[in-house]
Amino acid sequence: MTVVNDEEGNPLLFNDGCNIMYVNGQYKGEDALGKLMHDFSTPNADEMYYTELAEKVRFYKQDETGVQMASKIVEEYGDERAAQALKQGIQQGIQQGARQKAEETAINMLKNEYPVVDIAELTGLPLEEVQKLADNL
Repeated sequence: MTVVNDEEGNPLLFNDGCNIMYVNGQYKGEDALGKLMHDFSTPNADEMYYTELAEKVRFYKQDETGVQMASKIVEEYGDERAAQALKQGIQQGIQQGARQKAEETAINMLKNEYPVVDIAELTGLPLEEVQKLADNL
């Protein structure tokens, strides 16, 4: 088992209320950890060492009720992720649109010979960016 440590050898703390251990999933020793890694990588419940894990695998992979429950959980997770992605995409689109509008406004103001400092203040664009826009006209 590998523990992630800082430069001084102290275990790293994630401050998330969880205890995290990193384990080499390729390990296949005959001890308890090796048997657990074997069970995690074996899709066939009949080949597992630990009966508790084997029973859950059978339920979620072979029992009709368990398969439906697992499918529903995966579907709900997918729906949540899709909703999050859509929300994030909308937010990014709004930000990009606002940025584009600020740049267009700055260009129009530059064409009408407004001072660069005033344009930066009114559009919220950094002064350096307004100056670059002015240099490119």
